[in-house]
Amino acid sequence: YGSTKIIVNLSDRNGENIYVFYSRGGGMETEGGALYGKITPINITIDIDDENLRYGDSFSVFSYILRDSKGGTVNDLDVDINIYVEGRKGENILNVGSYKLVCDLPTLENYKFTLEKGNLNIAKRQVTVEIDPEHSPYEVMYTGNSHYIKAYFTDYNGARIDLKVVYHGDAGDSNDPYINKGKYSVKFSLPSGLTKNYELIGDLEIPYEITSFKPVFEIEGLSNGVLKVPYFY
Repeated sequence: YGSTKIIVNLSDRNGENIYVFYSRGGGMETEGGALYGKITPINITIDIDDENLRYGDSFSVFSYILRDSKGGTVNDLDVDINIYVEGRKGENILNVGSYKLVCDLPTLENYKFTLEKGNLNIAKRQVTVEIDPEHSPYEVMYTGNSHYIKAYFTDYNGARIDLKVVYHGDAGDSNDPYINKGKYSVKFSLPSGLTKNYELIGDLEIPYEITSFKPVFEIEGLSNGVLKVPYFY
């Protein structure tokens, strides 16, 4: 005898209690002729995967997993998830660094969504020294003029970007090429504004030589025309 409380729990597919019924009195009586219950939403976590990219890589569709309260994967829930970089929505190219991946939480009846942010790590892009064949440094002949050497790298979008060229000789480093006969080297490096996002690889220093001028003397008056005799010293 006395007051008896009966609780009936109905579990959802994840084992969570989503319906709680109770009665008051000695039987299955309900207050005011109504059966009272409580419905709690199913908890779903949006777990965004970590991504590792290089500077200049286009953002693909970031991936994620829906998980229930026990960590299991939920495969049969149709929701629209739009993932973007926190504080950088709409941006597709970011500087080297670490960022957080987030999304707007969807609204769906009977479900409560929470977010597990992902990590986006952008590393430097490696680029290779390329030498302009029309300005090759390996061996040139003394002419009294400067022999400029041109080098570049190819950007992620296919553009050629000039490298910084420094000429090295016995007198030290110079931004201007040496013009006299001798053996030298050329050093290549990135312009200062690009060092944050790029890493230059390949032959960063190569030798080049300026050889002696070899004049050609012309002797005229021969029956077969002009005879050119090279002169060496």
